[in-house]
Amino acid sequence: MPQRTENILNHLHPLEIKTLRACSQERPTYASALLSATDLSEDRLRMALEWLTQKALLIVVGETKELLVALTDTSAELCRKK
Repeated sequence: MPQRTENILNHLHPLEIKTLRACSQERPTYASALLSATDLSEDRLRMALEWLTQKALLIVVGETKELLVALTDTSAELCRKK
């Protein structure tokens, strides 16, 4: 695993890791799908999404009544490594 990827992974909260692993690498993922896939409460998922967005590991690609998120290149690499 490249140094940068390993360093990022070591600094992620378990909620962030769980959320990243539930994201699709092929297309953006709706927050409602992440709720089902992660079994997190809505509050905990929202917190993880905000943290990952602040760290530039997720981007919001659409927003209506729910968020549509996609993995960044870095977080996609993290998902492939774990």
